[in-house]
Amino acid sequence: MNRNIHGERYFKAEVLKKIEKEFNNIYIFSKKAQKEVTVPIEEYTGIS
Repeated sequence: MNRNIHGERYFKAEVLKKIEKEFNNIYIFSKKAQKEVTVPIEEYTGIS
């Protein structure tokens, strides 16, 4: 991973392909993930 002067992250193509393959294995082919995280969701229209 490399960063430019603005803090953006850049990955080599082979790294991105590995990430994409793993995502597809989990999302499409139902591979069990190592860890799952629950993310709370809040509707902002109800806050105002």
